[in-house]
Amino acid sequence: MQSKTSLARRANQHKVTASKSGEDAMSRDFNVVIERDEEGCYIASVPALPGCHTQARLLDQLMDRVREAIALWLEVNARDAKKLRRA
Repeated sequence: MQSKTSLARRANQHKVTASKSGEDAMSRDFNVVIERDEEGCYIASVPALPGCHTQARLLDQLMDRVREAIALWLEVNARDAKKLRRA
């Protein structure tokens, strides 16, 4: 089993554009850290969005999933922020 340190050394950072549809339509760029675990799965995390991460066996699949994870994170957090403003 590899340590976190060795995984972190092999991490690559990528920029991903996430689009949001609907009345709040927007497009933003996010840095994404991509690592590979000891079983060969890709793991992506978005440092700017706490708790936003996903994984996949194929890199193309991972990129689709990370875009979806970002869009969902933004949607949920925008909804929560609106609730807090109303309270």
